[in-house]
Amino acid sequence: MRHATGLTQTEQHLATLADGLEKNLPPDKEVLVGGESVKAADLAKRVRERLALYRDARLARLAANQKAHERDEQHPGTRKLLRQVRTGLDGMFGDDNPELEKFGYQPKKQAAKPSYEEKVARHDKLIATRERNHTLGKRQKEALADGEATPPSPPTPPPRTA
Repeated sequence: MRHATGLTQTEQHLATLADGLEKNLPPDKEVLVGGESVKAADLAKRVRERLALYRDARLARLAANQKAHERDEQHPGTRKLLRQVRTGLDGMFGDDNPELEKFGYQPKKQAAKPSYEEKVARHDKLIATRERNHTLGKRQKEALADGEATPPSPPTPPPRTA
């Protein structure tokens, strides 16, 4: 839990304890801590050391959050810079050159040429889709405009149910 000052409850307690020990007890006064007798000045020093750890961690977290915020604000510009450098290197080496790996970019891969079986399968799928959707291809539409072919009949609508 944080106080209005931004300190955690433990940090606030350590600060109050250190102030209390330094202001309200004589330095040579002994206090029993964990079954051990410790002078107030030594105890205050030990508490201040622990307080410093909390303060340093809080300040480091604050600095890290600020840096992360600055980085996030610059992120779109950084991505744009990386794209522009890639474009420049592509122009210099070519977009499929293995030299691009030296700069952290993957060369573009050439698309694999489809085999004869893949071409046939693609064509069969196209024909099946056109039949299912009752659509015509470019040449079928041109033939229809010339009056040579008749369009496929539209599908019959399903019967209405009341």
